[in-house]
Amino acid sequence: MKKLLSTVACAAAVGFFPTQQASAHISWINLTNLTPAIDGDKHIYSANSIVSGNYGWADSMDEDWGDSHQGAWAQFTLTESSNVKIHVESDYQDTFITIGSNTFPLRVGDLTPGFSLYNGVLPDEAYEDAFPPPAGKEGAWNGQGTTTMGNDEGEVGTIHYIGHAGEIDGLATAVSWMGALEAGIYAVAIGGTCYERENCGAFDRFNADNAMRGFDISLTVAPVPLPAAIWLMGAGLVGLGAFRKRTLAV
Repeated sequence: MKKLLSTVACAAAVGFFPTQQASAHISWINLTNLTPAIDGDKHIYSANSIVSGNYGWADSMDEDWGDSHQGAWAQFTLTESSNVKIHVESDYQDTFITIGSNTFPLRVGDLTPGFSLYNGVLPDEAYEDAFPPPAGKEGAWNGQGTTTMGNDEGEVGTIHYIGHAGEIDGLATAVSWMGALEAGIYAVAIGGTCYERENCGAFDRFNADNAMRGFDISLTVAPVPLPAAIWLMGAGLVGLGAFRKRTLAV
């Protein structure tokens, strides 16, 4: 069951907020298309963006799933098996707009993030109505399971859950996932953890639960080192070759 959303007055206010990725159909942050920082054998890809509200990820984790519009979506491609670290943290940058006598946040730095990692990718501009979720679901975003969505071009894609970082109603402002992944394309769906807790940042401060939250995401990729057994086997083969040459010489 989703936590209560904003009031009618708040909904009118957020109509003035920037739409961008946070309130549109899925538009990808393509991390591995960015220029990485290089640290030894590690490649580090970084970006910052916004996500609508502070509850979308937590809502996707319950039995009736959540609305993909309340998430921010990133993807990356691995060309070989790699050790990967995905890190998401709140980007504290309060920016305001004044409309008449009222001041509203454009981008708030109080996100408590969570994210889910999937294998695969969804079509650009995918959203719920183009490929409706099963009956009884609030949206198509399944935070801990298979997610299928389509777009107005008739393209449909499915992503398969791998794992997640964050806790429902958690208060952490930074979360990470680490593990080894095979070559392939992967998706990261990011949102807020607020579900039933009372203090949800902008919800209390501005009566604007759907205010845009800023966040930073980084992807660290390093090759998987060869197991010691591989090196020993290689050394053994070299030794065997040398022995064979000596035998033939005799």
